[in-house]
Amino acid sequence: MNRSLANFSNYTSSKFIYKLNFINVVFFTSFFLGFYFLTSSLSAQELFLTAKYDENGVAEPSFTSDEWKIDAIEGSFLYVLFRQEKEITDPKLYLFIDKKIVIKKDEKLKERFEEYDNKKIYINKKRNWAVLQYTFLQAGVYKISIADADKKIIISKEVTISYKSKILFSDDLNEQKYPISHQKTFKLEKAKQGIYIFIKDEIPFNSQSLKVVIEKQNKDGNYQKYTEETFFIDKELRFSFFEQTFELKGTYRISVFKEKEIVLAVGFLKVV
Repeated sequence: MNRSLANFSNYTSSKFIYKLNFINVVFFTSFFLGFYFLTSSLSAQELFLTAKYDENGVAEPSFTSDEWKIDAIEGSFLYVLFRQEKEITDPKLYLFIDKKIVIKKDEKLKERFEEYDNKKIYINKKRNWAVLQYTFLQAGVYKISIADADKKIIISKEVTISYKSKILFSDDLNEQKYPISHQKTFKLEKAKQGIYIFIKDEIPFNSQSLKVVIEKQNKDGNYQKYTEETFFIDKELRFSFFEQTFELKGTYRISVFKEKEIVLAVGFLKVV
């Protein structure tokens, strides 16, 4: 090969390599820029489950968590708060709530999320945040998601809801047989008429009976048996209640057992 031909060959090869390098640089630069803007966009959006927020849509840190305890009978409301860097331009957003369930498939237990509830959040003000008050009634693991007006998911997160208490006391019921109020101290006159004792669990009782043992505190601070009774129930129930009269003033310990003496709940009330 003569020198001029060799030089031409080297020139075309170097030009081809330069072109390949240029294409690679453009490709990887575009890829990383796209990845950067995507992650920046995602990180610019936030979702909170909170009990308190200010007028600027900022969740109070001490009232914000991914784990909450709710009232065992009536549930509890919380605020689902969504924030992003830019102003929300959609006329409405969607709140999708899925609940984790356990299914048995091929003799194996598998977890999955299934649709539980959904709400619309109408955007009536020009701002970069939106909030919706939502009442959780059941314990469980939930995936809460915010979607745009086209129902495209913007952001999601998992939260855990459990019950505050498994045993509650009341002296009155509403038409749905739920307690109108919860309290731990009762007047003797009311106690003699009857106090409703409610038990609720996160999952079915899985027991055909509940044994209730009521003990009264003596002067030494120890508890002595006051009465005991067994109720037969549907094992699939997660909620039950019964009525008990108290004839004496004092502090009482109420213990509820499932079959095989498994403790379901323990609570205390006072008659004055």
